[in-house]
Amino acid sequence: WMKPPRWAGLGPAALGRLGYGADVDALDKEGHLALHQSSWQGHGSTAHLLLARGAQPNHSCSQGATTQGVAMQEGWADVVKVLLQHRASPDVWDKAGHTPRWLASKRGKQAMLNHQATV
Repeated sequence: WMKPPRWAGLGPAALGRLGYGADVDALDKEGHLALHQSSWQGHGSTAHLLLARGAQPNHSCSQGATTQGVAMQEGWADVVKVLLQHRASPDVWDKAGHTPRWLASKRGKQAMLNHQATV
């Protein structure tokens, strides 16, 4: 059994663990994946690395948010693009019954909706 890595900050130490077999889908103490953290913080290159290592693109965190919903809601175009390239869906329902597409529209992030067509 391996203790879940601490993903907060997504610094070199946390990401370096990937080379030593760390589970990219391990949850931190708040129930978030590293991919959720990269979506919230706008780290497209980190999201790409995690997805390339097998992270689940449509996962919901303990609060029910999807990675794509977080990225769209926050307006991180580079993260949205990476997630879409790795088959994250803008139409997956979160635990509150919302889709990333709806969240982007509600938050006035229509540019994120337009970005979907370019991927």
